[in-house]
Amino acid sequence: MRLFYTFFLCFTLLSCKKNGVYILTQSNPGTSSKDSFYFKAKLNGTDVNWVVPSHKNEASFIYNAGASIGYTDFSNQCLEGYCYYMSASTQIFRTVPDVRPQMNVAFNMATAGRGRDVILSWFVPGTKIYQTTRRNNTTSDLLNPDKNGVVIFYIDGNGESWASNSGNQPGSSFESVSLTDETRTDVSSEKVWTARFSCMIYNAAGNSIKVENGEVCGPLILR
Repeated sequence: MRLFYTFFLCFTLLSCKKNGVYILTQSNPGTSSKDSFYFKAKLNGTDVNWVVPSHKNEASFIYNAGASIGYTDFSNQCLEGYCYYMSASTQIFRTVPDVRPQMNVAFNMATAGRGRDVILSWFVPGTKIYQTTRRNNTTSDLLNPDKNGVVIFYIDGNGESWASNSGNQPGSSFESVSLTDETRTDVSSEKVWTARFSCMIYNAAGNSIKVENGEVCGPLILR
């Protein structure tokens, strides 16, 4: 059974509690392999290591991986050549009971087109910038390329949402490490992406979680 969770970015077994945040630390039983998808980081000083023990998602796994693409079409009212508001992400998430906690690593972009090559260009290896403010729900804001960038979106074990574009990013960094073809025919995605990052993520009340030495390896673009 393949289980992929898709999420359009519009904007716990063993746990530690810090500042009211439950952070799941346990990885899957068994050992990971070079074929595994994973997310690992230090969240508010607590090491986490979420491993999908096989490249094939299974409902029996503690964690699974997913990918998503979403867009809004403004082609009848393009602004300076920008016609689409898009998001594409990879996710690592706890399978049951409520698909949480989960870590989504995404690009949130205004674009001239919405083809596959446009999307893949965001993920090519290199240093990337964070989106530092949320877009307002207006055409002029959604199609503003100055607000393009990476968004880290985290849902904790309590179901509370945290996002990097909800506050400042002093000293943060993001590097796309590799983007490779998915050659396994039994995986429902076209690419495998690895990225490393450190940042701050914020909830609606302005509380923050410090993400240090984050690394994600996950699928991109479902077939």
